[in-house]
Amino acid sequence: MNITCGLLFCLVMSIIVLFRNEQMTGLPAGTLLNVKMVAFSVIQAFFVSYTIGDLVPSYSWGTAFCAKNNMGKVPSYFITIAIHAFIIGTICSLICTFIAVDAGTFSFTTLIAWWTNYPILLLAAYVLMVIVMGPLQKAAFALTKNITD
Repeated sequence: MNITCGLLFCLVMSIIVLFRNEQMTGLPAGTLLNVKMVAFSVIQAFFVSYTIGDLVPSYSWGTAFCAKNNMGKVPSYFITIAIHAFIIGTICSLICTFIAVDAGTFSFTTLIAWWTNYPILLLAAYVLMVIVMGPLQKAAFALTKNITD
């Protein structure tokens, strides 16, 4: 589930960032948004998102928050996803911008580049996760139903 969701998350985020950056800089179409750049961006983002996804239990934080506040199943799903998308989307987009923009040197340029894409990335992360998390969870439960430790 983490790998599939991470790859979809990274693909969507990479396409959005490359497209928006191409449009904002006035580069000719296809300069940034091409197969090679998208593949490189997805691979880079996947390593970041998979690591962050394993280290930061944001989905568990969302479910714990909803359980503590006695929320129903449907509101709990949307709020859990909102917490998860906010935390993962924020950390991953900032780290990927840090790597791509200044090649490891943090500056004001990094923050500007991150902030220009951040609102749309956060919205896209939420919408994507709302759509895919339910089916991926069902598939993961079905695949691991008979596995014992």
